[in-house]
Amino acid sequence: MSDAGRHGNGPVSHGSSEPLVVGLDGNGSANVSVARSVAHQAPGVLHLAVSIQVVDLSGRWLLQRRAPTKALFANRWANTCCTHPAPGEDPASAALRRLREETGLVVEEIVPAGSFRYRATDPQSHLVENEHDFVFAAVADVRTAEPDPEEISELALLGFEEAVDLLKSAAAAPWSATVLRHCHAALGGDSRCGPADGGPVVGRGVDMAEPATGPSRKEGQRP
Repeated sequence: MSDAGRHGNGPVSHGSSEPLVVGLDGNGSANVSVARSVAHQAPGVLHLAVSIQVVDLSGRWLLQRRAPTKALFANRWANTCCTHPAPGEDPASAALRRLREETGLVVEEIVPAGSFRYRATDPQSHLVENEHDFVFAAVADVRTAEPDPEEISELALLGFEEAVDLLKSAAAAPWSATVLRHCHAALGGDSRCGPADGGPVVGRGVDMAEPATGPSRKEGQRP
């Protein structure tokens, strides 16, 4: 899920432009900050990630096709977007930040949709994803989306079953079908509604207060 694969830039290591990710111990607790490129070298350092899935107002699921320049799982279909939280950054804030950076979409609130751990090796680059992924869902008007071409080569709006079929295929990134299933459950099986059973929502963080008048891209841009 790195920006070497699928994630955003965070604080950098001293003396380097290398972004840092949050390394985890075997119990899933934050352990140490790790350079992103190191975390994705085989066998892969377990680290924190977030995924967000956007559903439009008519219940269609917004998927992205990853840019061909991605180091991990290039040209694969995936959920709306993902990132690594920076050390000290709340996962929900990271999800909202990356949604704006990659798609230009600013949402008011997101629904926590659980988490899962997975490991996958890219057969092309031989880099490794070894992540504990916190998942969030959002319902939004997607007509204002402005995908960043450095990250996204194509967007698609699909019904849930069609989206799952695509993300279970060889054309998709290995984490993405699980993200959709988590989000479908969190939305109570009806993507046009809020969280299931009156469940929690997470408000937009302070760092997301600017209006989406042309999405703000991160300085230092992706590798």
